Amino acid sequence: MSIPTPTPTPSPVRPHRRETYKPGATIGDWRPEDEGFWQSTGRTVAQRNLWVSIPALMLGFVVWQVWSVTVVKLNDVGFGFSKS
Repeated sequence: MSIPTPTPTPSPVRPHRRETYKPGATIGDWRPEDEGFWQSTGRTVAQRNLWVSIPALMLGFVVWQVWSVTVVKLNDVGFGFSKS
Protein backbone atom coordinates (compact mmCIF):
# COMPACT_ATOMS: atom_id res chain seq x y z
CA MET A 1 0.00 0.00 0.00
CA SER A 2 1.47 3.35 -0.96
CA ILE A 3 0.49 6.71 0.44
CA PRO A 4 0.24 9.45 -2.15
CA THR A 5 2.43 12.43 -1.38
CA PRO A 6 0.89 15.82 -1.95
CA THR A 7 2.55 17.94 -4.57
CA PRO A 8 3.46 21.41 -3.37
CA THR A 9 1.54 24.16 -5.07
CA PRO A 10 3.45 27.33 -5.81
CA SER A 11 2.24 30.41 -4.03
CA PRO A 12 0.63 32.93 -6.33
CA VAL A 13 2.87 35.80 -7.29
CA ARG A 14 1.36 39.05 -6.21
CA PRO A 15 1.92 42.03 -8.47
CA HIS A 16 4.01 44.83 -7.09
CA ARG A 17 3.16 48.43 -7.69
CA ARG A 18 5.13 51.39 -6.46
CA GLU A 19 2.07 53.61 -6.15
CA THR A 20 0.46 51.40 -3.49
CA TYR A 21 3.09 52.35 -0.89
CA LYS A 22 2.45 55.49 1.15
CA PRO A 23 5.04 56.72 3.66
CA GLY A 24 3.76 56.56 7.22
CA ALA A 25 1.43 53.68 6.48
CA THR A 26 1.74 50.22 8.00
CA ILE A 27 3.72 47.83 5.82
CA GLY A 28 1.17 45.29 4.62
CA ASP A 29 3.20 43.65 1.86
CA TRP A 30 6.85 42.75 2.44
CA ARG A 31 8.61 40.39 0.03
CA PRO A 32 12.34 41.17 0.07
CA GLU A 33 13.13 37.90 -1.74
CA ASP A 34 11.13 39.01 -4.78
CA GLU A 35 13.58 40.91 -7.00
CA GLY A 36 10.90 42.99 -8.71
CA PHE A 37 9.31 44.01 -5.42
CA TRP A 38 12.70 44.82 -3.93
CA GLN A 39 13.64 47.07 -6.84
CA SER A 40 10.32 48.89 -6.97
CA THR A 41 9.34 49.29 -3.31
CA GLY A 42 11.30 47.22 -0.80
CA ARG A 43 14.67 48.90 -1.14
CA THR A 44 13.24 52.36 -0.49
CA VAL A 45 11.35 51.20 2.59
CA ALA A 46 14.35 49.32 3.99
CA GLN A 47 16.71 52.25 3.51
CA ARG A 48 14.29 54.67 5.16
CA ASN A 49 13.88 52.33 8.12
CA LEU A 50 17.66 52.05 8.49
CA TRP A 51 18.13 55.83 8.45
CA VAL A 52 15.54 56.15 11.22
CA SER A 53 16.49 53.17 13.39
CA ILE A 54 20.29 53.60 13.49
CA PRO A 55 20.24 57.12 15.05
CA ALA A 56 17.44 56.05 17.41
CA LEU A 57 19.43 53.03 18.61
CA MET A 58 22.57 55.12 18.99
CA LEU A 59 20.69 57.72 21.04
CA GLY A 60 19.32 55.00 23.30
CA PHE A 61 22.79 53.55 23.82
CA VAL A 62 24.27 56.98 24.59
CA VAL A 63 21.57 57.74 27.18
CA TRP A 64 22.12 54.34 28.80
CA GLN A 65 25.90 54.85 28.84
CA VAL A 66 25.73 58.38 30.29
CA TRP A 67 23.32 57.23 33.00
CA SER A 68 25.58 54.30 33.89
CA VAL A 69 28.62 56.54 34.28
CA THR A 70 26.65 59.19 36.19
CA VAL A 71 25.31 56.71 38.77
CA VAL A 72 28.81 55.42 39.50
CA LYS A 73 30.14 58.97 40.05
CA LEU A 74 27.27 60.20 42.28
CA ASN A 75 29.17 59.25 45.43
CA ASP A 76 32.14 61.43 44.36
CA VAL A 77 30.00 64.58 44.03
CA GLY A 78 28.35 64.39 47.44
CA PHE A 79 25.41 62.04 47.02
CA GLY A 80 26.00 59.47 49.73
CA PHE A 81 24.31 56.09 49.63
CA SER A 82 23.20 54.21 52.71
CA LYS A 83 21.64 50.83 53.30
CA SER A 84 18.32 52.46 54.20
